[in-house]
Amino acid sequence: MNILEAALAYAERGYSVLPLVGKKPAIDWGERQHKIASHGQIQAWERKGWLMNVGIVCGRISGNLVVIDLDGLTAIAAFEARWPDLLDTYTVATGSGRGKHLYYQADSLPNTTRYIGYTGNVELRANGCYVVAPPSIHPDTGAPYLLTNPAPPRRLKDMQPVVMWIIGMIHAKQEQRAQRTRRTPAAADLKRTIGYERAARAALYYESRDVAAAREGARNETLHRAAYNLGQLVGDGLLTESEVTAALLGAAQTAQCPPGEAGRTIRSGLTAGIAEPRSLQWQKRNT
Repeated sequence: MNILEAALAYAERGYSVLPLVGKKPAIDWGERQHKIASHGQIQAWERKGWLMNVGIVCGRISGNLVVIDLDGLTAIAAFEARWPDLLDTYTVATGSGRGKHLYYQADSLPNTTRYIGYTGNVELRANGCYVVAPPSIHPDTGAPYLLTNPAPPRRLKDMQPVVMWIIGMIHAKQEQRAQRTRRTPAAADLKRTIGYERAARAALYYESRDVAAAREGARNETLHRAAYNLGQLVGDGLLTESEVTAALLGAAQTAQCPPGEAGRTIRSGLTAGIAEPRSLQWQKRNT
């Protein structure tokens, strides 16, 4: 399908669609939150050159559509580890090459008109939100949004358990940051701490990526090394043990490591790394 054909097909399916330029609406889209565009309107957008990409409005107007937006390997691994029973649903690989959109039809919509997210980029999109839909082209990468699972959007009675899970991670991250701020009250120290956090987040991404790409024969060694390296950052309070475990389990699954063996390897590497935090090694070197 081209963009016009896809937009018409989504509207036929009962979704409220938007013309997008890149990721941004080409129109004032307030009306589209209450009324689905007709085929004639969609074709008019095409004639005016507004339908460069296509978006789908979430929430009540599109049959109580809720989309979980997972941006990054860490977010994907965390969601898949916590909600394995919610993965068989209509799924889109985003054009960034590192994200997923999972579509659901919720009997009861979350009481929110804003994104709910946390560091790691898990977002829940319902009323007042939209998503970029296939076959749109990502404005930065030039890659298309691709349908990877054509199963119908899974119908759920209530999205509140997922909402509470995300909110719990927000609170945990806020508390973690507050504790670090209390330990490092000086502005210069706080600036360094933020830099360390960014470096730790990058390390989590790259170590998980290496595990996911590891070849047979080197998978267990790569996984143990990654768990040890990230465990050192856990020991310094820059990452949590649960988020590292979730990310590495997801990466190990991608690499087709046996789940039981992967879990034992991760625990072993984490335990060793936590016992030897990175800051302790730096202190020894300086001494």
